[in-house]
Amino acid sequence: MKTASRWLSIISILGGYFIWLSTAALALDTDCNRCHATYKGLIDTLDQAAEQCTQCHATVSERNTGKVGSTPYVYQITETDLAGGNFYYVSLHGNRYGHNMSEFADIEPDTINAPGLNDPSLDFTTVRLACSGKYGCHGDRSKVSPREAMYESHHFNDPARTLDGKTVATSYRFLLGVTGKEMNEDGYKWEYKVTPEKHNEYQGADNCEDPRSISYLCAQCHGSDAFGSSPGNFHGAAGTGGKGPWLRHPTDIPVPEGEYSEYTIYNPIVPVARLDFDRVSKPSEVDFSSGNEIVMCLSCHRAHASPYPSMLRFPYEEDMSTSGSCRTCHRNH
Repeated sequence: MKTASRWLSIISILGGYFIWLSTAALALDTDCNRCHATYKGLIDTLDQAAEQCTQCHATVSERNTGKVGSTPYVYQITETDLAGGNFYYVSLHGNRYGHNMSEFADIEPDTINAPGLNDPSLDFTTVRLACSGKYGCHGDRSKVSPREAMYESHHFNDPARTLDGKTVATSYRFLLGVTGKEMNEDGYKWEYKVTPEKHNEYQGADNCEDPRSISYLCAQCHGSDAFGSSPGNFHGAAGTGGKGPWLRHPTDIPVPEGEYSEYTIYNPIVPVARLDFDRVSKPSEVDFSSGNEIVMCLSCHRAHASPYPSMLRFPYEEDMSTSGSCRTCHRNH
């Protein structure tokens, strides 16, 4: 009887394990063996596992079509650029066009630090920028190891999860602390296709201290351009010249009415963040009189890289179109 009981216990434990495993596999945007078998040698090398990101995220295949179950790519030369941009432009044009990631062999190290860097514990002239961890953007930035920073993130990546920012898995795009709404509709995921009605929704704020804001994350490396020695973003007294004009373009501030009021339909080339998603009646609607539309870093810049200098979302030139440039908002200039 003891033997039979022991076997029943073992079977029960194994059954529970495989139920967990199948649940984890469903949460992933790909199958488990992409990391745990095919690239086992990489996952076992701890900090070198940062390079493992490129095994899935730098390829274009049937998995990368914006459909449910697809994997977002960040480096490619033949497909549509996704919402974050494309690191290929850095290898093509140089470091002014994007973040110079260590994961790509054809992207050269930089000789200068991040513009506005104000964290003395970071020095990107001696340590390369990574996808995740202390020297990256994704995952838990309190962890130096990129692998540890992403611990348990993919396993709990359920598209239906609430993005409350409390864990890496429940943060917008695995950016710990950041909230938002990810476009997960079939064919439009990752903004493989994007329209005024179908797009990501970015979290904004009306102050410089809200860690849920996407701009707050950017400011952890690029903050001193606004606040001198303090972390933050471009919203604050140091960013203004008296009552005006702004010394640098503000972020995390509601867009006022007036000259901007002609921007009434969401433009994915020049997106706005939202202060409160519950106040958005339609994704395509923009109403600056509401105080809910927020200018953010990503209103003008891509997160990864772009075809334009300074990672801009559009060419910066004298003859700008209102369909996607500074004049999308500043139409009276």
